[in-house]
Amino acid sequence: MIEAVTGFVGPLLLGVIATMLVEAATGRTLGVLVRQRFRRRARRRLERLGTHGDLIRRADECLYTIEFVPDGWRHDDLQVKHRPRELSRALTRADPRHLPTSASGLLAKIEAERERLAGPDADGWNGDSLGVEAIRMSRVGTEERPNLVLTLVPSDFAAAQVCSALWQERFDADGTEPPAGLDLDRPVPGMVHAVGLNATVVTDDDQLILVRRSSRASSGRSGWHISVNEGMQDRDRDARNALDPHLGLVRGVAEELGVDIDTENVRFHTAMWDLRRYQFGLLGHVDLEGSGITAADIVLARRHGLAQDKFENSRLVVIPWTLDSVAKVLAEDDWVAHGWLNLVHSAISTFGARAEQMYELLGQEAPRRRSRR
Repeated sequence: MIEAVTGFVGPLLLGVIATMLVEAATGRTLGVLVRQRFRRRARRRLERLGTHGDLIRRADECLYTIEFVPDGWRHDDLQVKHRPRELSRALTRADPRHLPTSASGLLAKIEAERERLAGPDADGWNGDSLGVEAIRMSRVGTEERPNLVLTLVPSDFAAAQVCSALWQERFDADGTEPPAGLDLDRPVPGMVHAVGLNATVVTDDDQLILVRRSSRASSGRSGWHISVNEGMQDRDRDARNALDPHLGLVRGVAEELGVDIDTENVRFHTAMWDLRRYQFGLLGHVDLEGSGITAADIVLARRHGLAQDKFENSRLVVIPWTLDSVAKVLAEDDWVAHGWLNLVHSAISTFGARAEQMYELLGQEAPRRRSRR
């Protein structure tokens, strides 16, 4: 018994002596030193996150999550309103500091782009699109379910291209920082002319479909991307003639992967901004469990030309839908930023507490590469 006590007291005395020596040498208690070290580490981590700790940075890209709902919005709790908009009047409501050029200059450039795309030598066409007028978040029901209401307005490809290009030009010139005083939860009036719909797709045999994005894609952004990247259109309407982003994603899966799915397979979990281009996006997940659609079915559909927009992706990549496989591919640098964020959020949504490591990824920056658009 005495030997046991002696064996315990020896290390204890050494610890006390060491603590006294440290305190004598520094004039501070050990507890203070530990707290100071913790604060230094926390300060360094905050500095790495940048001046805007709520922004997610990937290479030259900058993203902001308006709202993330891990369980996904119920279909009835993601609502879309539609109304007309006069662009010139909308721009007059914007803070001039938040426009990439004057309102009149912006309108002139949009009109010039419309005329160019209508010309005989145009390298594209001016299709219809939808802009975002307002975003409202709330809680509904006794269980306080998350509710998202989007007010969308008609727009076109020319306006989307011009506004995005001018915004990006100023954003890069300002050192990849949002304009001072920008409300990250509200759209700048007249500046948003597209609604991105993006989703990870997991097949009935638990395989994740990824793509290598082609440089020929409309966004010009190559690299790793999640399964489907689509823009919402006015034709994405239900039987009541109401706009429905779930139908837009169903259309996107058919066009980009060549398979038909149901809206019940689709759930959206994230509303976000691509702040480098000032574009709005809904990120989601398509779970094909019970549908009978396997990874082989999707590969065959692409091979037989059923995916009419296959040219936007250089190839499909199929990996197991497991945390280890997802973490490994997320470690790649060459990602389209909002696709990377979508995969992180889909993994958190699916794997729950086991996906704690995914939260750490959101605070890490990828190296910058100025060569990519």
